[in-house]
Amino acid sequence: MMKTEDRGAGRPSVRARGRARAFGSLLLIALLLITAACTRFQIGVDCRNMESDLIDALQWDDVFMLGTSAEAAPDTIRTRAKPIGEVRFKLACAAHKWANGDASYLAEGTPIYALEDYKPTFRVVADGRVYQAIDNPNAKFMRDMYDIENKAAQVSLKGGLIVLDAAETQTFMALYLNSAYEGMRAFEKNRLADPIGYTIRLKDGSEVGGTYYLTNGPVMYPGFRVSDPLRELVEGKLREAGYLPPEAA
Repeated sequence: MMKTEDRGAGRPSVRARGRARAFGSLLLIALLLITAACTRFQIGVDCRNMESDLIDALQWDDVFMLGTSAEAAPDTIRTRAKPIGEVRFKLACAAHKWANGDASYLAEGTPIYALEDYKPTFRVVADGRVYQAIDNPNAKFMRDMYDIENKAAQVSLKGGLIVLDAAETQTFMALYLNSAYEGMRAFEKNRLADPIGYTIRLKDGSEVGGTYYLTNGPVMYPGFRVSDPLRELVEGKLREAGYLPPEAA
């Protein structure tokens, strides 16, 4: 029987190795997908006097980003390079058309900093927290979405239960970063099922996480259709570990 339930499936985030599983649930991925869709595309709604629970989000340079707690981000990636702007408006609810400089938790006027080692379309720092892209409408490939080329140390699946070796990690990253980024469109005609969490541990100790959906695609969060070579690599590792049945002869 296939073992596909994965407690490691989760939202993309910046976190120390020990925090990966804490944030890695399918529930959070579903929440982020729904929230990103609602917040980016609702128009004509003025919610400045409304109260609502919000995720810690920021929009900068057309990129929708999620924040992590300061203690979840390694000190090495919190190095401030230079100020690039400030928060324009603090939202009161999610039912709002986002604009650059809008934030949900950050106060108006909070400085936004570029990180020394990453493009600000991938990660920025504000109020001691690292914000990482979860949707970039200007990205054409995953390398445009995530500025992590030549920065990966290791790739793992299922919360670290399956670890790719150095050669496999290199192959995974090349295929991953050259995948065409579609964002939410990648999920529109696919029933998301059979989630497998993956984690890319970067050389600075931070991590990027997401989900590989086996059914109807496959597709990977944050939003691209999986190529045949990448599928063969990922599902081959799952077969080796007994999470998928052997291929028919």
